[in-house]
Parts: sequence; C-alpha cells; structure tokens
Amino acid sequence: MPSRTRRARLESIWRRLLSLDRPSPAIPPGYGQVRYAEPMGYKIRFAVLVALLTTSCVFPAGELTGEVTAAPDSWAFVGDEQPCRLETSAPDPRSVRVGCYAVGDRLYIHSHRWTSAPRLWGKSWVEEVDKNASVRIEMSGRIYLLRAEEISDPRARSQVLINRGHDPPPAGMRLFRFE
Repeated sequence: MPSRTRRARLESIWRRLLSLDRPSPAIPPGYGQVRYAEPMGYKIRFAVLVALLTTSCVFPAGELTGEVTAAPDSWAFVGDEQPCRLETSAPDPRSVRVGCYAVGDRLYIHSHRWTSAPRLWGKSWVEEVDKNASVRIEMSGRIYLLRAEEISDPRARSQVLINRGHDPPPAGMRLFRFE
C-alpha cells in the first residue's frame, strides 16, 4: 500500500476512533434505519487506544546497560530459546526483545515473516542490521559485542528453521547467525 494511501487510512481510523468523522445517515430519522449510538466517552476511547497500542506493538528501548563480556566459544548454554535484547547501532542506539537460540555451538536469531511490511514508526531491526552488522546482545545481564551474518544459503537456512519447527520455512523470515 503506498504511503499516502496508508496515511489516509490511518487518519480515517484515528478520526473514527475519536468520533470526528461519524457517518451521517442517508435516510432521515424515523424510516427504519439503524441509528448510530452516541460515541463512547473520550476517557474510554483513550483507554482502548492505549490498551491496543501497548498490547499489539513492540516498543523499542534505548541503549543496553550491563556488563560487557567477551563472547563465549560455545553458545550451547542458550538452548532452544532464551529471551534476549538486540541493540542495533542506528543513529540512536535502540534495542528490541528477540528470541535467541543455539544450534550446535552457534547463536541464531530469526525475524518474523513480515520484516519488509510498512510500519507506523521506526524500522525493523533487520533493516538496521542490513546497514550495520555490528550489534550488542544482552542475555542475563551480560552484554556481548557481536556481528550478524545473514544465512542466505537456502539449504542451511531451511535446516535451521525446520529444526525450529518452521516446516516449510516461511519465505519472508530471515535468519541471522551471530559471532
């Protein structure tokens, strides 16, 4: 969807949520049409909007804090999945929560399927890693300075993602190894 169309659609949704654009009935009142209910109060509307934004959006945090530690030779201690934060060095450092996992002795993170989908604000961590592969990953209070390498070989990518339960591997999902 082009950005102008997307913006118009978002503005329309926002105006309806605030009841600034209530549809007017085409038929005068009293002719059997459904009447529009009074708009809900601004406090309720605001609470609904805040709930939607906080439960359905990922808000990036700033720079990671913690003890900077040398990367281990083996990442096997991470196991099947461990929550971690990935910091990209965009103009302003920002971090997002992702799921880190080990395959053998290597550390991996994969994106979701819609990394190239338009966003309301900001960029995907994948887009930022494409520009600068130097990242910092925080696990259990320790920060590791690493480089991201995208696994573009279809065979290696499929092997890791199938091992993770993505069979067949989704087309839009991108896989990164960190060293």
